[in-house]
Amino acid sequence: MSFWLRAQFYPDTADEIAFGFSQGGKLLSDFTMSASFTAPTNGWTLYTVNLGGTGAATTGRFAIQYAGAADTMNYIGIDTLTVRTGDVPEPATALILASGLIGMAAARRRRRT
Repeated sequence: MSFWLRAQFYPDTADEIAFGFSQGGKLLSDFTMSASFTAPTNGWTLYTVNLGGTGAATTGRFAIQYAGAADTMNYIGIDTLTVRTGDVPEPATALILASGLIGMAAARRRRRT
């Protein structure tokens, strides 16, 4: 998953953000949260979160949470949030592809004889 993030510069503010993932639960305690970090104020910054350790075909929820003190927060912008799946083909996909290639080779061999 990736997203662009930025905060507006304003004196005496620091927007603290944390990212979290839950494999289905809705309560905050169900989420595994990252360490908080300060959102950049000098332009858009790309953040990438790898959820690869959750397993294939995982359904879940993600959260972007304000994590700092309320009296020092201003606001943040999030742009182009992208969730990518399928970077690694699942075994069933590879098996179907291999079966198709073997079938095409067999059909081609039959035509020649």
